[in-house]
Amino acid sequence: MDIKDIYRKEKEAGRYYADKYTEAYNALFYKTARENIAKTITKRFKERPLHILDMGCGPGNLAQEIKVFMKEDVFVMDISEDMLKEAKKSGIRHGVCGVTEDLPFKDMSFDVVAGFSILHHLLDLKKAFKEIARVLKPGGFFIFGEPFEIP
Repeated sequence: MDIKDIYRKEKEAGRYYADKYTEAYNALFYKTARENIAKTITKRFKERPLHILDMGCGPGNLAQEIKVFMKEDVFVMDISEDMLKEAKKSGIRHGVCGVTEDLPFKDMSFDVVAGFSILHHLLDLKKAFKEIARVLKPGGFFIFGEPFEIP
């Protein structure tokens, strides 16, 4: 099985889970983690206008949280068109279908690249981080949150 097959399966999973993720990811733990990401971005950039990318946006929960704190439109990207449709239902206006290892954006497009619960889905972290660095503006910032269970 190659990377295209794996990502095809991710898209199929997105089709099934798209309408279920919004509610599931509103559990207190996830909401608190997304708030922490949004607060960190706010502290770092204060009131400066930003171009922000929510990578692996799912139904747009992180982008919505960032909008609460920053009052910024957030550009979203996901591998699943169905997840992007869910994100748009929540008021997200800008979105594109794509994969992190081959970001469909020009060099130096974003001040911030953020993501929640996405890193464990990536198959080539080295390539993904090179792409993130490529699309970040000089002085840009990337921040990710990953859920994990503490034993």
